[in-house]
Amino acid sequence: MKSYNLIALLIAGGFLVALASPHLHAEANKDTREVLKLTSQQNASVRYEMRRLLASVADIVTALDNNDFKAIEQAARKSGMAMAAQVEVTLKERLPMQFKKFGKAVHVGFDEIADAALAEGANKDKMISLLGKQLQRCIACHATYRLE
Repeated sequence: MKSYNLIALLIAGGFLVALASPHLHAEANKDTREVLKLTSQQNASVRYEMRRLLASVADIVTALDNNDFKAIEQAARKSGMAMAAQVEVTLKERLPMQFKKFGKAVHVGFDEIADAALAEGANKDKMISLLGKQLQRCIACHATYRLE
């Protein structure tokens, strides 16, 4: 059962990568997602943050496989609201409100995973459920916005 859950998470991660990579879409020339109008430095910052978020997901999956709830908490906390607080003010000012709402939901979601990992009665099923919801937040944002 545990390997099926991890396989499902990996498949979900694959879908996230596909959504984040328009050139993988069969209809890439019809991409109607809103383009984030950012400077090249801001674009690089957003991409770097997304890679850090994905690294947290990978670390959470590894920790789940090892039944290590403290490691789940640490991996999730790295991408919580403390990460959001590090975003440059000029970048925050340039981002659309809906993108910021998506971002806040993702960061809060990671803090929720971290808190749940340390809660009494924490278990893999709860962690997988929360991580699945978290990936849905990522997918919603990637389905709405794109970087150039």
